[in-house]
Amino acid sequence: IGRGLGDGQQDLVHLLPFRPVGGQPAPSGAPEAGQRIGLRRQVEDERFRRSFNLPVWQLEKQTGLTRRAAFFTIVSGFQMSLVNILAAIVGAAVLERYPNVRIAFGESGCGWIPYALDRMDFEWEDRFTDLGLKMKPSEYFHRQCYATFIDDPVGVATRQFIGVDNIMWSTDSPHHGCDWPDSRRTVTKMFEGVPAAERRQITYGNAAKLYG
Repeated sequence: IGRGLGDGQQDLVHLLPFRPVGGQPAPSGAPEAGQRIGLRRQVEDERFRRSFNLPVWQLEKQTGLTRRAAFFTIVSGFQMSLVNILAAIVGAAVLERYPNVRIAFGESGCGWIPYALDRMDFEWEDRFTDLGLKMKPSEYFHRQCYATFIDDPVGVATRQFIGVDNIMWSTDSPHHGCDWPDSRRTVTKMFEGVPAAERRQITYGNAAKLYG
């Protein structure tokens, strides 16, 4: 299927008068997999090579680097993709039907949340008021959801948009991504200028209240 898509796309490209460069998502694993699904024709296209500074046509010699780049893509964006889960829960009126449910997003970070809440509110007011929600999506989040983070200065800086009551700092120990044994230094730097009461609330008060 992949080879057929690649070949068909490339045939179409050569028929168009403005000569665009066809694109097809490459496998995130070994580059040689791209050759097996028909990407070789795109890679060998002279116009393709001139269109990008990155020498894509040489990546089959850099399998390790390609895999590292794919992993970088995943870890850089996985927290932001949680908006899909949050929007699904809110949009399906789960929090409306079950007001006593509390949801904590573990290892989620929180710097992405202000935009996500604002966007959900906008979309709901603009064209999704038929979903059975009695409040704005952001209000459900503030009432029933929590997010955790390890090192997220953007989240701390925008805490008023997220809700000081809704974020919880975590060391994530003993996970390899934790900040131990430098947790105190991380917190001191990240919470510089934050009122002491809010710092206590975010670093342990909210968790104590949620988990009892």
